[in-house]
Amino acid sequence: MTLAHNLDGKLLIFSRCLVGTDHRAMQRLLEVSGARAIIAYRNEIDDAYAFVAETLLYSRIFDTRWRPGKLVRRIRIALQALEVKWGSGARDARSPLICFSC
Repeated sequence: MTLAHNLDGKLLIFSRCLVGTDHRAMQRLLEVSGARAIIAYRNEIDDAYAFVAETLLYSRIFDTRWRPGKLVRRIRIALQALEVKWGSGARDARSPLICFSC
C-alpha cells in the first residue's frame, strides 16, 4: 500500500507553494487516491499570507458544509478584499490557491 491509496472521500491539502502547478500530476493523484478533492498552491505566496489563507481554509472546512471548490473561491475573494499580493507581481495575477476535484 502506498501513501496515496485509500483516501476515499478525503480532502487533501498541500501547504507548499507550487505543488498545484502540475495539473496532470494533481489529477492523477486525485484518481489514484480516491480523494474527494485536492487543494494546493499554484504559485508563490508569502508565508504570512499563506498563514491567513490557511487559517481561513481550516476554519471554513470545520464551520461550513461548503464543497472544496466553493471554499477556495471564497478564500480567493477574501484574499483579494484584503489586497494580498502573491506571485511575482504582474506576471501572475491569479490567486495562489487552486482546487482539483472529481
